[in-house]
Amino acid sequence: MHKGYRIISIEAADIYRSEQEYGVAVGYKMPEFKSDAYFRLFRNNLDCSLDLIVLEEAYKRICRKKFAFADEHSNLYTLAVINVKFNYTYKPDDGNPIQTKKLREYFYTNGFNIDGVHYVRYKRSAGSSREGKCLFIDDRLYKAMTKWSECGLKSNGDLASWESYKALSLSSIKDTI
Repeated sequence: MHKGYRIISIEAADIYRSEQEYGVAVGYKMPEFKSDAYFRLFRNNLDCSLDLIVLEEAYKRICRKKFAFADEHSNLYTLAVINVKFNYTYKPDDGNPIQTKKLREYFYTNGFNIDGVHYVRYKRSAGSSREGKCLFIDDRLYKAMTKWSECGLKSNGDLASWESYKALSLSSIKDTI
């Protein structure tokens, strides 16, 4: 079993700035493929987990593309899931700043585009919520992955606990039986 994949970690204010500059349909423009600036975006790891195993299968079945790519050091990278941080306020050159709370509401509701792929809110563990982070997933995978991770259960109204339980499948594993 491999260690997992490196995933993009990006600030919500940067995505919003890019949307204002290029339009919502274009969204965030990635640097040139496999450049130093490109690889610097891949700051987080998606550990080997039950979620990752099912995500790989769903990606191959739904998107019919290769799930990941490797660099010359055999590090594995994927664009199926992206980590978004909500640490900074968006400060336009002219106009009122947009606070992190508003950015969070905006992206949770609308999602965003990166190089033509639409991403929607996926999961957020209790630890990630304290740090102001959230995972977003390729929209094409959302329905299948949500159905799998909810196991037919529904929230009892305590959304914080529900989110934490749903994110448990992202916990690192060593092997499966």
